[in-house]
Amino acid sequence: MVAAHISIVVSAALAAWAGTSDAASWSTAILVLGFSAILLDIGLTFDHTLGRREINLIRPEARGRLNGLFVGLFFIGGSTGAAISGVTWALGGWTLTCAACAAFAILSLVSDFVSKSSELS
Repeated sequence: MVAAHISIVVSAALAAWAGTSDAASWSTAILVLGFSAILLDIGLTFDHTLGRREINLIRPEARGRLNGLFVGLFFIGGSTGAAISGVTWALGGWTLTCAACAAFAILSLVSDFVSKSSELS
């Protein structure tokens, strides 16, 4: 999952640069935005798929309940993210919205490292 989180952070940084950079031509900015969207989609798909896999490995006999809980929490997280993006857009525009995306991806990355290190000890 580390690669998925890093992919999301990099895509947010690229999107922030492409959306605000005066150094790039509009065609370069559009290409970078397109690439960052693809990178974001790849990262989110891997994160979601690997998250479901880990949930299903916890207790196979409770797979249906755990999947339901995972999907419910996933939608709560999505709606919370949508609300936060509206606030960040109103307060800081594109740059703050991309920074918030990167911040949440970094929090996920740190959480992943902490959980992996606690499993090793």
